[in-house]
This record gives sequence, structure tokens and C-alpha cells, in this order.
Amino acid sequence: MFVAYQALFGATALLLDNVLGITLDDESAVGYTFLMYMLAVLMPNISAGTRRLHDVNRSGLNLLAAFVPVVGWAWLLYLLCADGTPGPNRYGLAYHKVFAY
Repeated sequence: MFVAYQALFGATALLLDNVLGITLDDESAVGYTFLMYMLAVLMPNISAGTRRLHDVNRSGLNLLAAFVPVVGWAWLLYLLCADGTPGPNRYGLAYHKVFAY
């Protein structure tokens, strides 16, 4: 759901920029509303990514793979979509198991 909300609000901010004509330049679709939105959600995105990587027993520093074009993106996508480790790992229990009744 986190990703769905990010996509919805990001697309809304992008659309709002284009409808109001407040893009950064004439060739760009990105405007100030989208830029402010991306800055506002930067830390929550890093936090959610780190928590997800901890579920698969990886360090949050693996998020830096996003700076390596294509190969890094594919590796990070694989890690973020992989199943969590069964049982506790070096970062504790999986997040969804901590709040399970």
C-alpha cells in the first residue's frame, strides 16, 4: 500500500504541476509541487526501504545500489520483492510478525 500511495500522490503532484503550468522549464514535466512532494517523502522512503531490506537480512546500505544504473536497480528490485527470512535474523523478527496477533 505504501508504494500505491506514493504513486498516486506523486502522479497527482505531477499532474497538478502540468495543469497549472508551474514546471521547472518548458521542456520538463516536473514542477515545484512534485519537487516539494519528493523532498517531503525522501526520509519515509529511505526508512521503508531499510526496514524491507532488514526483513531479508540485508543492511540498509544496500539502498545505495540504486545509484548503479540498470544492474543496481535490478538487484535492489529483487531484494525488495524477495520473501523475508523465516524466523528472526540479525535485525530481529520480520516487521509483519512483530505486530501479528
